Amino acid sequence: MPAPKVQYLRSAEDIDRISFQDGLAAVEVPFDLLPALPLSNDERFASPRLARLIRSIRQTGYSSTAPIICRIGMKGRWVVVDGGHRITAARKLGRPCLANLFRRRVGTLYFLLFTTEGSWRKVRAIMDTGLDTAAAGTLPPAEAGEPGTPGATPPEAGSAPGTGRS
Repeated sequence: MPAPKVQYLRSAEDIDRISFQDGLAAVEVPFDLLPALPLSNDERFASPRLARLIRSIRQTGYSSTAPIICRIGMKGRWVVVDGGHRITAARKLGRPCLANLFRRRVGTLYFLLFTTEGSWRKVRAIMDTGLDTAAAGTLPPAEAGEPGTPGATPPEAGSAPGTGRS
């Protein structure tokens, strides 16, 4: 099962232009656009796991190679299935006072969206065959003006490696 082509969001208006292929969409979102996303079930409470993740991101930066998996709900909200700890950690580290103190550690977040039970099975098949590799750069980048590709060109590479999965 091939992974869907990554779409790069540049503005809140691009959210409505996301195209789904067989019920799936791969979307890369700049951290600054995170508040505009229609997220649900995305906030995690303080825990040792969250503290370790925050510490790891501070030390090595945020890695967007493991996607945050979301189901598109009936009202169009992105219901987080896997990745809530990463979203919470990114928000905490993205606060202006912490970003200034520790330098910017979160550039973009990578989401894998699905719409139905059938597309959830496809997500699991993709994950079993190594989407981490696809997210790391083997998928072709979206081209400017290509149908179904919000935004223009992909953001600059350079996300720091290594936070693990949430």
